Amino acid sequence: PLLLGEQLHELSEGRPLPLEGTVSGQEEKDFLIHAASKRPLKIIADADRSSQDFPVLFSLRREDNQHSWRIPASGHYNSSTYRKVLCEGNLEDHTMRLFVSSRSSLPINFKVRLEIISKSDFELQLSSAQNPVKAMDTRISPTEMALFQFVLPEDKEMALLVVKSKSPEKDPFCSILSIQPKMRCPEIHDQERDMRSGNGTQFQTFLGTAALVIERSRYPEGIHVV
Repeated sequence: PLLLGEQLHELSEGRPLPLEGTVSGQEEKDFLIHAASKRPLKIIADADRSSQDFPVLFSLRREDNQHSWRIPASGHYNSSTYRKVLCEGNLEDHTMRLFVSSRSSLPINFKVRLEIISKSDFELQLSSAQNPVKAMDTRISPTEMALFQFVLPEDKEMALLVVKSKSPEKDPFCSILSIQPKMRCPEIHDQERDMRSGNGTQFQTFLGTAALVIERSRYPEGIHVV
């Protein structure tokens, strides 16, 4: 419910929503957001001067699930940026709440950008010699994941998914590709520690190129590519 004096922020397809503020041990932030679509949601968050001892904590509560993260991420990552894609929700018209907090004695500035992803930027298309389709580009890192969706055309029984790294051959980095049943959403396994798990999951670690076969008999409803 909207409290007296509380601002309602609007998020719709084609109109990204930027949010920003300052948090500390004495100040938290709470944003109420009205989303006019259940399409996948991209999150880009930044926090200056956060540290492993005093991270900035984020919690996005949707009508049907909740997602939390911190900057910097747990472990040995000191990145001040976080990027993630949440798969399609269940409610076309709904409200969300974003809570931001920190235990820091000093104020920490943060920014969050929420964007509803269009169909063309999320759904992969089958490419062939007769009907070539431009490849989808994305960026990944230990704190930046990518998520796509693919459904086999009705007249096809299988397809080959190919992912190529653009990193220089002399300085390659190890990545992991995972495909998971589409019906698993919103419980997508998108952390490196769990991308290999789950019923129906296929994965491959790679330096330059990865390739996985998608079969209709195994994925009748389609897949998510992580």
